[in-house]
Amino acid sequence: MKRVILVLLPVILFPAMLRAQSGTALFLVLPVDARVAGSGGGGIALPADAFSIFRAPAALSLDASRDGAGITRAACLPALLPGGYLDAAAVAFRVSGRGGVAAGFRHRSYPRAEGRDGDAMPTGTMHPAEWAAEVAYAHRLPAGLGVSVTTRYARLYAARSRDVFSFDAGMCYREPFFSMPGGSWAIAFHAGNLAGRVSRDVFLPARATLGGAIALPAAGGTLSGCVDLAYTFFPARDAHL
Repeated sequence: MKRVILVLLPVILFPAMLRAQSGTALFLVLPVDARVAGSGGGGIALPADAFSIFRAPAALSLDASRDGAGITRAACLPALLPGGYLDAAAVAFRVSGRGGVAAGFRHRSYPRAEGRDGDAMPTGTMHPAEWAAEVAYAHRLPAGLGVSVTTRYARLYAARSRDVFSFDAGMCYREPFFSMPGGSWAIAFHAGNLAGRVSRDVFLPARATLGGAIALPAAGGTLSGCVDLAYTFFPARDAHL
């Protein structure tokens, strides 16, 4: 019970630390890999993989085989913004028996558009984009609880090409699923995109997420299910896609 309390405690503390924020750089909360996209954007408590740094890297400290790398590209809102893409690359590897390190890069490109100056005069064709580079470290505590911290540097188009630093913090607790070999259940908490003010009235889309997952062996593989509850701290009227 004490271990479960350690996992749930940040759910009480983090909302008190966060303030309502106006949003930009929503590519930081969009899923980049097929597994998370197929789960409706959820999965912070799922077993770790190369893309865990974009989701919740605390699980990297709990999985023995967590080394890997990946690259992905997906059309981003093609019905609304044809020609826009979200690209991502990531790598994860162990550094000790209890620790893991991951690095990732995300690039969001927007459709080409005609630029105009303050007098509404054409200034040429623009191809706007924004990107973020991040590094995470995960560590497994003796109680079987994995914790992580992520630092991020981003260049934001929506904030007039401003540079911004932010960080994430999270934890994941996992136990065997009764006595089933290879089965497990997990609960995780992740607070992402925590940062100071980007500009006078623009903040990153900070998000607090509580999630649970079950992984069961099936036909030589693993059958996983997950549920996430998330709250993103920005008014919808200020969202920039």
